[in-house]
Amino acid sequence: MRKYLIIGLLFFSVIAQGQIGRFPIYTAPVVVAAGCVGNMVSNGEFADGSDWTANSGWTISGGVATNNDAVSGSKLIQASADMLGELFANTNYTISFDITISSGNANINIQSAASESNYLTFTDFANGHHSVDITTPGWIGSKGICFNVNTTDTDNAFTIDNICVVTR
Repeated sequence: MRKYLIIGLLFFSVIAQGQIGRFPIYTAPVVVAAGCVGNMVSNGEFADGSDWTANSGWTISGGVATNNDAVSGSKLIQASADMLGELFANTNYTISFDITISSGNANINIQSAASESNYLTFTDFANGHHSVDITTPGWIGSKGICFNVNTTDTDNAFTIDNICVVTR
């Protein structure tokens, strides 16, 4: 009954203002980073180097983050203070990103920003778009996100782009 009353009052208000047939529609602007609605990562498309810490071996330029380091432990980090949303313990997320390999492999694990908690164990990623479902552990420490490289040889070079983290 309330629904009809509200609709009736709205219709009456529109008629009283002479707006029948000309319903003004307001749409709030929505910023969608890298085509990812609800992205918790800021600047996941690497428009510049802001909001990321690129440790040894990583550079951010030309709309991608590039890893050219043969040393394990090379990290690309976004602290929770730079994220658009906070990660929580025992929560399901989907993390997606694009990988382009120029040599070697892209063996990455995904961790909390200070590497206290693993979200995804080391995994080899091929060229292309990837989407992985994770559940954060019961304690995640610094709550940001870190892409940690494990190099298995000395000839690894790849880019990562369009990083997106959403709750599922």
